[in-house]
Amino acid sequence: MIQAAALEIRDLRVEYSAGGGLLRRPTPVRVLDGIDLIVKERETLGLVGESGSGKTTLLLSVLRLIPAASGQVRIAGEDVLTAPRDRLRWLRRRMQVVFQNPHSSLDPHLPVHELVAEPLRIHTRMTRPERLGRVTNLLDDVGLPSTFAKAFPHELSGGQAQRVAIARALALSPTLLLLDEPTSSLDVSVQAQVLNLLVDLQQELGLTYVFVSHDLSVVQHISDRIAVLHLGQIIELGPTERIFQSPEHPYTQALLAASLPAETSGAARHLRTKPRDRKGLPSDHARPGSQ
Repeated sequence: MIQAAALEIRDLRVEYSAGGGLLRRPTPVRVLDGIDLIVKERETLGLVGESGSGKTTLLLSVLRLIPAASGQVRIAGEDVLTAPRDRLRWLRRRMQVVFQNPHSSLDPHLPVHELVAEPLRIHTRMTRPERLGRVTNLLDDVGLPSTFAKAFPHELSGGQAQRVAIARALALSPTLLLLDEPTSSLDVSVQAQVLNLLVDLQQELGLTYVFVSHDLSVVQHISDRIAVLHLGQIIELGPTERIFQSPEHPYTQALLAASLPAETSGAARHLRTKPRDRKGLPSDHARPGSQ
């Protein structure tokens, strides 16, 4: 059975302006240069490359949060880059992003129930009681008790805050999650818990992930395929096992040699591939502020 495409990118180019002044025009700097990529439904595509290679720019351009110079980004058969405002609003319900630092992405002045309910308030006609009920279910989905609904971000540990960010990303029932270093700011002891949660949610909800990480051992465990980004171009793409066992491009070979430790990272050692029983809460969810 052939998997349908959850995300299709064709010849995507993104440019920034650099320099310039009173007598000089800014010089265009191409950050993404002809990206072609298809992400299949229910798969995890790992996106790797050194800092400055264009990984975050790619995610933001898919969301149309930064303008593209040319190309296509198709979700559900529609081009995000040319969609009118009303259709873009609908397309953005199907794709959500989880950023690296949860505390910087959560408004410190709002309690958890308002943070998670914000997409529902903006994009749906749910009543307040309906939104609160949905928030309770979402918190349960990410392994947090309903008592967390009244907590503020400063009362949450890093792992708890990232679970809240994931709950908010799931509020509109998206099919695609863009995960930009979702565990790199967390303690090693908490990273595996959040990664295992993502694995479980994908299996239960049929989600598709684009997963950006600098931890190649984590990418190796969680990804079905890997795209290697270098200087704004995808220079190698293939199944995870093939990329790690027999990389073809010299840059990929150098990246793996420089980044992979002799021993698997602490988070990757504790990754599971089967759904867990959520009846027991991990240690970082006992109460707001605990690790």
